[in-house]
Amino acid sequence: MSVEEDSIEASRVSDDQEAVVEDDQSLDSDRGDPETVSAELLRGAYELLEVRTDVFEELQLEPTVVEETRAAWALLMDAAVSKEAAGEALYSALYDAAPGLQSLFKTPRAVLAMRLLAGISRLVATLHDPVAFKTVTETFGFQHLDLEVTIPRVDMIRDAILDLLESELAERFTQRARYGWTALLNYVGGAYIYIRNTYAERLGCLLTSWTQANQRSQELEVLDPSGSSSDGSLARPPGKSVSGKSVATKKTGLAGLSGSSTFEGSSPRKMNNSIPKSYNDMFMFNAAVMGFGGARWMVEVLASFDAIVCNVANSWRLQEECDLCGLRISRVGGEVELSTYKAIMLASLRALVPEWGALHEVSWSWLWENVERMLR
Repeated sequence: MSVEEDSIEASRVSDDQEAVVEDDQSLDSDRGDPETVSAELLRGAYELLEVRTDVFEELQLEPTVVEETRAAWALLMDAAVSKEAAGEALYSALYDAAPGLQSLFKTPRAVLAMRLLAGISRLVATLHDPVAFKTVTETFGFQHLDLEVTIPRVDMIRDAILDLLESELAERFTQRARYGWTALLNYVGGAYIYIRNTYAERLGCLLTSWTQANQRSQELEVLDPSGSSSDGSLARPPGKSVSGKSVATKKTGLAGLSGSSTFEGSSPRKMNNSIPKSYNDMFMFNAAVMGFGGARWMVEVLASFDAIVCNVANSWRLQEECDLCGLRISRVGGEVELSTYKAIMLASLRALVPEWGALHEVSWSWLWENVERMLR
């Protein structure tokens, strides 16, 4: 190789090295300021450098952004002595950085710390899958319908978490990671607000139609002087007496609506002796007609369903009722297909709720889909 060729080759290598250095500097310059990051790092319907409350679509991030976002969370977990310590650090960061939100911290510190840690870990774990990530976000939004989430509150929580990552990881908290975390937290916060505002109509529809379904049984009792069902027990709304006062739900008979704790022994012909007058009666009738007479787990869901519907806008109580329902189901064992409950539920409500329409169909389907995810 001639001296001239050597000189050209050396010049080319030098130029390549300078280009690599410039690329690295462009990625690391202005680290911590997401506004300086190229919009090409985020692809999808909209950019999430700000909280968006007018749309709720899938969050699609570039693979490199997802990778570094998840890597930052893994580094934070590794830096903690234990999961409890990581949860405590997260709780302290939010509690100390946002005094205006301290009134919302009603759950015991240790419990809420682990819930926060588990929730964020679940979001990070599904960040690579836009469909799964949106589903998880919607479920979390459903569980926090009772909280008044606002853009300033989202900003405070986002900044507190970003500051925690910054202080713990220092230079390991890259620009892409910070951009990814900004997008993630803005997306989730905006989704909470969107869900609360958009689904308010659904909540109203649920509670109104549930009341109508249960009032229907009281109206029929007035028309039926005997006030008795085929098994001789009073037909009444779940957890209510004929007078409307609360009554305790007995272990056997499902609040007096059935003669046994399962559908076994029930047949459409036998149950057709009288018109079902309540949701529970109508549900049991339809279950027998549709061939699910032996599904013991459905009775356990039915026993918890009134409390689930009535507490749909109370996140912590709803979670408790779903946890209790899950324990009931696990106690009876057997094969469980939660989707079958939805079909029977809708058929029963259509028969009891006057002027059933598209909003009812969507609202009740939405409720059960979220409850089903919580039960799993």
